[in-house]
Amino acid sequence: MFPLPATEFPALTNLALTMEGHIEPDLVLILDAFKHAPFLRSLKLVLRDCSQLILETTFPWHQLTTLQLSLPLTSDVAHAILVQCTSLERTTFSHILECDIDTQPPPPLPPALLPELRDFEFGWDQGSQTDLPPTPVLLDLHARSSHFALEHLALSGQLLTPAELLSVLRTVPTLETLIVSGCACISDELFEMLTANEPSTTLPELRRLEIHPITSMLDGNNVATMTESLFEKANNGDPSVMFPSLIQLCLYRGDGRFVNGKWETFAQEVEDRIASLRETGFLVDRYHR
Repeated sequence: MFPLPATEFPALTNLALTMEGHIEPDLVLILDAFKHAPFLRSLKLVLRDCSQLILETTFPWHQLTTLQLSLPLTSDVAHAILVQCTSLERTTFSHILECDIDTQPPPPLPPALLPELRDFEFGWDQGSQTDLPPTPVLLDLHARSSHFALEHLALSGQLLTPAELLSVLRTVPTLETLIVSGCACISDELFEMLTANEPSTTLPELRRLEIHPITSMLDGNNVATMTESLFEKANNGDPSVMFPSLIQLCLYRGDGRFVNGKWETFAQEVEDRIASLRETGFLVDRYHR
């Protein structure tokens, strides 16, 4: 492939590239073509494969305020990209792999490096045919060692335990929205930890918490008790609880059955407890809006 002219995009602000097949040999040339796009602020890149070659480009990462990467990257390569995106406000990594066992983990990301970062979505492409990584790769990025002023955090497909999730949350005390989707930590143990009377982690600014899927494999009484507890504690205004400012809890169902025109996942008495909180507006349920 011949190098593309790098001076044809003087007014470009948003760039979206979706490339099929094996294009790694050309990836550097393609990205280099935009190194002199002075007003470029947003990049969306979708690839089937990728490697450390992406780090050889002279692409102006430092200009970006929005970055969406849907491509297989090891956490050390993701780290190397992030440290160049010093103006970043919103970012999505949707297909992160763990480092090789012999690879030295990347150092912590200093908050001063990404002072404007507010929105971070981190997940695994669950449509991939590749197995999930055997360790929680979010921790490979050492997010737990850094403190960012994030307002929105979305985690999907992560093999985090409940304790590891809380470890991550300690680094982001400014969160206003938290989404936990398809993660291994969604369990009765997590629900108990979220309603602890003396929590080890507090998110004083959190307004919206979204957890899904909620399935019949969980204890319905624990789900109902968690919902009731979070509602009561938020309404009491007690600053010592985990989510003192919570105004909306979203528990999207993953399975169930229709009974008399209503979707039910748990026993009727549990569904009645959940329904009473739905009526307050505090609880949002995908099948009961």
